[in-house]
Amino acid sequence: MDKVISSQILLPLFCLLSIWSGTSFADDLPTCQPKDYHYEYTECDSYGGRWRVSVPAPDKCNPNGTAPNAPVRGKACTFTCEAGKYLDLNGDQECHACPAGEYSLGGGAKFEDWTELPKGFSIETEEFAGALATDEEGNSATNCSQQGWKTRKDYIASVPKHCTSSLVYTANLVRAGSVSFTYQYADNGILFHFLVQNSQCQGYGDRDSSRWPSLTEDGQWRTQVFSLKSGPNTLVWKTIGLSSSEGTRKPILIKEIVLHGVAYTSQCSKCKEGTMSAEGSSSCTMCEPNTYAPKGSPECKNCDSTTEYSNAGAGACTKRPPCKEKDYFAYNMPCDEKKQTRKMYRWVEPTVCRIDDPTSVKLPTSGTPEPCPPCNPGMEYGKVNGTAGCIFCPKNSFSDGSKACEKCPANTAPNYSIEYKWWNNLPPNVTSSCLSMDDDGCRSKEGWVPTGDHIASGIGHADDSYLLLNLHISGFSGKEATINGKAAEIATLTFVFETKCQGKCEFFFMQFGSQMKSVGEWYGRTPTQSFSYAITKNEPVTFSWAFQKTDWESAYEGDKVLYKLSNDIAKIYSISVTNTIDGGATECRSCPKGTKDDQCVPCPAGQYIEPNSTQCKTCPANTIIQSDQPWGKEACHSCGQGLQAKDHQLCYSTCQYTDKAGRQYDFRQLNSPTVLAGARLFTSSGTQYYHTFNISLCGHEGLGEALCANNVTQSSDGTAESSKSDEAHGVQSMICRSTLIPPRMNEQGESISAQPVSLGDHLLNITNSSMKTELEAAGWTKDEYDLDLHFTYVSSESTKACPDGRYTVIHLRCDVKESGSGTLELPPKCPDGTCDGCTFHFMWNSKHACPQCHEDDYDVVKGECHQGEQIIHYYPPKHCVLMGDGKPVTKKMKCPILPFFAEVAIAGATLLAVLLITVLVYCWKRNRKLEYKYMKLAAGSGKPNIDGEMELPAAETCALSEDEEEQFDAVKFKESRGSKFMNKLKNITGKGGDNPFESIQLTDKTPLT
Repeated sequence: MDKVISSQILLPLFCLLSIWSGTSFADDLPTCQPKDYHYEYTECDSYGGRWRVSVPAPDKCNPNGTAPNAPVRGKACTFTCEAGKYLDLNGDQECHACPAGEYSLGGGAKFEDWTELPKGFSIETEEFAGALATDEEGNSATNCSQQGWKTRKDYIASVPKHCTSSLVYTANLVRAGSVSFTYQYADNGILFHFLVQNSQCQGYGDRDSSRWPSLTEDGQWRTQVFSLKSGPNTLVWKTIGLSSSEGTRKPILIKEIVLHGVAYTSQCSKCKEGTMSAEGSSSCTMCEPNTYAPKGSPECKNCDSTTEYSNAGAGACTKRPPCKEKDYFAYNMPCDEKKQTRKMYRWVEPTVCRIDDPTSVKLPTSGTPEPCPPCNPGMEYGKVNGTAGCIFCPKNSFSDGSKACEKCPANTAPNYSIEYKWWNNLPPNVTSSCLSMDDDGCRSKEGWVPTGDHIASGIGHADDSYLLLNLHISGFSGKEATINGKAAEIATLTFVFETKCQGKCEFFFMQFGSQMKSVGEWYGRTPTQSFSYAITKNEPVTFSWAFQKTDWESAYEGDKVLYKLSNDIAKIYSISVTNTIDGGATECRSCPKGTKDDQCVPCPAGQYIEPNSTQCKTCPANTIIQSDQPWGKEACHSCGQGLQAKDHQLCYSTCQYTDKAGRQYDFRQLNSPTVLAGARLFTSSGTQYYHTFNISLCGHEGLGEALCANNVTQSSDGTAESSKSDEAHGVQSMICRSTLIPPRMNEQGESISAQPVSLGDHLLNITNSSMKTELEAAGWTKDEYDLDLHFTYVSSESTKACPDGRYTVIHLRCDVKESGSGTLELPPKCPDGTCDGCTFHFMWNSKHACPQCHEDDYDVVKGECHQGEQIIHYYPPKHCVLMGDGKPVTKKMKCPILPFFAEVAIAGATLLAVLLITVLVYCWKRNRKLEYKYMKLAAGSGKPNIDGEMELPAAETCALSEDEEEQFDAVKFKESRGSKFMNKLKNITGKGGDNPFESIQLTDKTPLT
């Protein structure tokens, strides 16, 4: 079988060597000698084997006329030596121990010398920020060639800013292995991504092929280990700059990469400078201070202790310079039992200058004893670790710092706070540190130095030094609350500071609690000023002040750190924090309800202390109260329009609203978190990213339910950590935004969700007042029915660009044609939701934004009558919505069988008949009345005649005077139309003959006798 393999392999191999020999362009080079040949392994064949062949050194000799040594069957492709050994490829092909000064991992590779980019590594950089980093004309203002990964001797560093930079290494693993790297990542404004790809640049899709290393503390190194599959593996360390801030970014550092699972090691690696190793070592040992070791040294050598020095891990000794003023510092001795102190001077340790040099400055003499300054408020003189100094007052006591502590009177409690204005030494709960990438960068590891009336960052530090001062607070009195949409202040931190700089130094103020937050930044020389910060969360927290002299890139010249700005300094004169649960008390406050455990017993929830009577009184309706000791009615705060108070603790919306005109709205169908994607943006190389907005319209009892995740932060072992509501893991609020980077077409895995930020922590109010100006500025038109409702939210977290926080307005517009929850829109003129970066606008078109219809609003349509029933339809107008299932209301009613025109005719005939009957009855009654009167007149006073009939009464006289003519006025009875009509009726009915007066007619001259 081996002969077959030999014939299959050797023949093509000799052919290739012959062709290579015949086509050599180095005919004028000397003929190769046996020493010019070295051995290499061929690629593995299908049987898992390989050959050792003799290959001449390129461009050093001419192989024509010489024959290489015959190929020899080599070790199996999976063979590797143990750690501390190497495979002697040019000899017996056996494993041998590494010589002293060298090391080997066996089947692995280690990269720790970053003086230059190691063989096999490459760097790729491209612009990422796109529209976030453009000049006034819209052109790219980013030069990515000056950003990305850079070698710095002991580590490789990246500060991408507005770019993305990738460190790439390809390894062919002969067996399953692993990769580990030691890194430092302290800036959450940069994304750090580790990716493993196959030969087609595709991710493997498992949990180890795409990871997001977690943040580290400043100066902290962390190592992560990831599994690798056998075969080709492309390892990518990618940094992405998303922040639009122009401030200094902290670099991401990698100081060591270790790979396991690669093929044999044919030679051991030399130990880097400052390290040594014995024979057969798998690693190198760092040299101690004041010793040194060149590259590949078997031992560390001592420096001349008088004239030289070195730090740990030095490759050479450094000559001690003459001492200067920057090599010592002043400090005040702790106060003694006599309450006296004196100024002292001390050399910076470790001392690297030469004190015995004649040109060196001398250490100043100590000062004379002088009275100690008073202690800080809330403190008194006592023993600190056996040494006289200032300590906090005991519980239930107080002091102004100049006198001994006193007990609080009855029914009073100490008002604890922290107030540091004297800096004889580091006060309690305060720590200091200095960080530098150079071993000599920090003149002292403490960094900040107490100097009587202030604490200073110190002088003499390297330009890349990062000086950190920390104050830890265990918690605060009182409880968290929200007033008018903003988090209520439960405590205040105030500090006074100044900076003196030659260049563009930076002074930072940060908060580390449930979230890391940059509160303030100042650049360049800053005059003495005061800064106050409102604390709204009751939790343990650490406040940090950091001073940096210049940006990281400017602090180096090649691999050497600079000292051009060694005299730049920051000073803090005072720091005060109110309403703490620890510290000291400067006063005792009155407690109307008495005390318990050295604290005032609070009033019941929703009550305030009436100043005159010192009694607890209930706040008015729909108000909230946030202080545990609220004095006066002004401590009660009204909820915003459209909101209501719950137990006087918080303001919230039930997602139902009634405006001043009495219109009722119900938004409960819109309360579920809703996601809206912003405009798609692209980098110069085509990488896509966009913003997503998550909206919780009303939340749940004042708390937002919208969550914007951050899936780029992992635990120390690379797995995802449990999520919390902070920017390191995600943000939960009423409205939030995150940056989403989808995977490329040839990549696998989930999208990157990063940099979550709250755009609205609390709902401020709900109004229907006109916002025509704001709508037109955003690119929308005014609603024709003037029914728009506006939900206003506020995020109280301030930034440099938005000192008053961020505001968001959701405009709800009635549209009965919209189905479901409707549609959300971004402003046409501001496609990313905001035109100024601080105020965001969204338009929500929905039928649920319409007021509920009332009976008077319906349009009534009656259906035809069918089988005695008809359907009545009640249709809403366009400006309101039906309640219930949203369908038009219908009712069934009974209806007559006759058609409508017949009903009208019958009704008209009936009305006419009633009218005629009424007239007939009226006339009949009137005629009877006249007949009765006439009959009575006839009956008068006459007497019956012979026939028994009544006669008319006789006239009193019938004679005429002589001069009187015989004439009488005519008496006529004129019948009216009604009388004629009645007479005709009587004649018709046969009753006319019974009237004796029917035929009598009186004329003008008819005599009565």
